[in-house]
Amino acid sequence: EESGWTAILDPEPRRFHLFAPPVSDEQVRFAIQPQSHDRHVEVLTWSFPEVRPTGTTLQMAWERMHVTFDVRVPPSRPVEVGSDFAERFVGSYRLNLRPPLGDGDVDFEVGYDGSRLTATWASAPNPRLQSIWLLSLGAGMFAPVELENGEIFDIVMDLVFEFTPLEGRADRFEMRALGDALWGVGTRED
Repeated sequence: EESGWTAILDPEPRRFHLFAPPVSDEQVRFAIQPQSHDRHVEVLTWSFPEVRPTGTTLQMAWERMHVTFDVRVPPSRPVEVGSDFAERFVGSYRLNLRPPLGDGDVDFEVGYDGSRLTATWASAPNPRLQSIWLLSLGAGMFAPVELENGEIFDIVMDLVFEFTPLEGRADRFEMRALGDALWGVGTRED
């Protein structure tokens, strides 16, 4: 239509492109606004110019028109935890870094924001890791969740915080990298 287009995602895999599909409860329909661009695209092209852990940008281009829309998906692992679970880990720790991250002690604070375990440490190996969420992997192990503007940017699966003991209040953790390399040991201070 002149005012905009309606995208229709239909479960029927084989449908001739000249005939609109009949309306069905199984379809997903949403309004999209086409825009013109300078380059000519000969063949109808679908691309994903931006891919994020929580979604992507999908772009359809043909001739001198393109349509871009945002697709969001929930994280494949929930980052929310209950307060009873969180209490076992919340506290102040002294993290003794090992090479290649350094050789010394830094403060490592684990908190709870009402739904997620959080952690802060000023000398993280990456500035995005200075203030993180902790994603439970089970058995007292957590992966750091990098944030950007308060949203998930990335889940760092090659760095794991492993707290012990598994039952009751944790009094220490080990920070391990790929290949189970020990990069640090944290000891509770409070």
